Amino acid sequence: MNIIDGYLAAFKLGSLDKAQCIIDTESELTVYVGYYNSILVVCIEGSHDTKNWITNFEFIFAKWKEFRKAGVKIHSGYLDAWLRIRNQVIALLPDKTQKIMVTGYSMGGGVSPIISLDLVYEGYTDIECYAFEGPRVFNRAGKKEFITLVKNAIGTRYNRDIVPVLPPWYKKIKPYIYPKDNKFKWWKLVSIKDHIGFQSIDTAILFKDYTNLL
Repeated sequence: MNIIDGYLAAFKLGSLDKAQCIIDTESELTVYVGYYNSILVVCIEGSHDTKNWITNFEFIFAKWKEFRKAGVKIHSGYLDAWLRIRNQVIALLPDKTQKIMVTGYSMGGGVSPIISLDLVYEGYTDIECYAFEGPRVFNRAGKKEFITLVKNAIGTRYNRDIVPVLPPWYKKIKPYIYPKDNKFKWWKLVSIKDHIGFQSIDTAILFKDYTNLL
């Protein structure tokens, strides 16, 4: 796994080759499928408008939804948005043995584990998932299923970013890393500034303690 490639693919959408864009008009969930360094990438864009933020907070108003396997429950807003466009995205992924990098930041960091798990269920055999600063999306059974089936995955929480600890009754994916820099404030519990600032940190600084992932 190379977390730098996952990070750059998530934030430099213009660098994807042969990129195609699929949008769910109800939630504005935006998924790009293209190539980065010859790797097939499914990149989910972060929150950027009102519809996205409504979808982010739908976990408050709707029950978890059963997904694919008894007991596995998932953030309903994200799941509904994905299911509305999944057939269009999957049509762009014809080879189930090809390596596929699924990556995203913020909202994209929440949806990317859902897509990764769904692709494994669908029979894709080589999935890498990078969930940058995404909210939690699984119940306990969903987390266990994800860890078991998606072998190559990384979630992040930069400094005291508030988003990856929400909602608190959901479960974070594993493995998880905690990149820090000189803006880290040990006395703070949470920070929205850290969430926004994650997008502009030099990767050499951001992942200096995780060279095994480079």
